[in-house]
Amino acid sequence: MTGSKALLAVAACLVVAVVASGCIWTHEQMRVYWDEVEEGLAESEEEIPMTAIRFPEVAGRDIDGNDFVVPTDFAGNLNLVLMAFTREHQYDVNTWLPHARELESSRQGFRVYEVPTLWEMNWFQRRQLDFWMSTGIQDPLARATTITLYTDLQAMQAALAIPDFDTIQVLLVDRDGLVVWRSEGTFSKAKFEDLTATLIHAHLTESV
Repeated sequence: MTGSKALLAVAACLVVAVVASGCIWTHEQMRVYWDEVEEGLAESEEEIPMTAIRFPEVAGRDIDGNDFVVPTDFAGNLNLVLMAFTREHQYDVNTWLPHARELESSRQGFRVYEVPTLWEMNWFQRRQLDFWMSTGIQDPLARATTITLYTDLQAMQAALAIPDFDTIQVLLVDRDGLVVWRSEGTFSKAKFEDLTATLIHAHLTESV
């Protein structure tokens, strides 16, 4: 066996060992993970006043691998956070994006972020998912404003008073993480008009 073939054999053995140990996922393991998330956690019965709801500080990364701390590194005075918890939630996020981006271009101090929010994972599993998302997102703006969080979902649920993870959460967050407006699920004209009214009330002026 040549030197190169020996190295390939060793690499193959390492990959098999890593997969077997659960450090990275097979497609079947990924399917099981998403199925478990889609089942959701227990519904939250505690009602928290809106004035007390703040986005917890969580470290994440954008699609290009740059470190990003939510909500500290949000660029806007007010930031629309589209939180997705499963692959299928991307369809709901996509119903908001064209309207939210148009509003972003017309309102100073308003920014839009996609925030996939997932269970804590080991380094290999995170990099695996990051790679899959990176290959699927090519738009520079989307890459810079898609922030993936690997975190304790139960703690996130409690902090943001999320009733369940059956649908996306749509949160308007200020620089300090205070949630000043919220909605959930797919885009609707009524939701968008309410969001726009909130921005006007917050005195975010139209861009010239």
